[in-house]
Amino acid sequence: TAHHADVVTGPLDRADWHDGAEIVIDATASATVRAKLEHVRRRDPQNATIITAVVGHTAEHGLVTIAAPGYSGAGEDSFRATKLACLRAKRLDGFRSEFWPDPPRTDLFQPEAGCSSPTFRGSGAEATALAATLLTAAASDLQDLGSNAIAHVVALPTAAHDGTRSARLELPPATVLSSAGRRFEVRVGYAAAGQIRAGIESARRRLGPRSETGGVLFGERDEAVGVIWIDEATAPPPDSHETPQLFLCGTEGVET
Repeated sequence: TAHHADVVTGPLDRADWHDGAEIVIDATASATVRAKLEHVRRRDPQNATIITAVVGHTAEHGLVTIAAPGYSGAGEDSFRATKLACLRAKRLDGFRSEFWPDPPRTDLFQPEAGCSSPTFRGSGAEATALAATLLTAAASDLQDLGSNAIAHVVALPTAAHDGTRSARLELPPATVLSSAGRRFEVRVGYAAAGQIRAGIESARRRLGPRSETGGVLFGERDEAVGVIWIDEATAPPPDSHETPQLFLCGTEGVET
């Protein structure tokens, strides 16, 4: 059944944004839609799996994520997690440079100036090959998601590409601190949570069980989505003060 409406001001403005479906596929490749869906899913959780797909700027690379209902976020969250995974693994550098180039790409293709958002250039065969590959990959993971998200990245055989041409990435959920405030939801990534726990245990060994401790947190705050992501946590800088009454975080060795 087809419904014609602005998805941002229509379905994504309702508490039942999923329209009763068990699976929602976001194939818009729109950052605005992805951010709005992340926001409304946080505000009104529903029992729907979210599949988010994009193709590269020349229709030679593809990316799809599958976020289970119990996962800590939607497409924006799983895209961030995929980006971090690509930054950390040299074998995925080709996908990092395609989807998150540094500096950002400036040679954008806009088919109708003043009307459409920038999109990709490519043949029908390339677009069909990527769409079929991404949809098949997403479907293969629907039964065994648990509370995780899964990402698939793929490069066509003819693409200029560094590293492996396909990969399946498991994205564990973040620890969600919903009590942090009404304006923001804080999501502590799996790696950051491990670093924080390790820091607490280190302080316990060094200072005993009663001392305050801490460190420096790195991540991202998104005002529109209403999420603060914590991706990395460090040990206390050397000039920090840790006592049972106070932790005063130092600045030595911290780049600003």
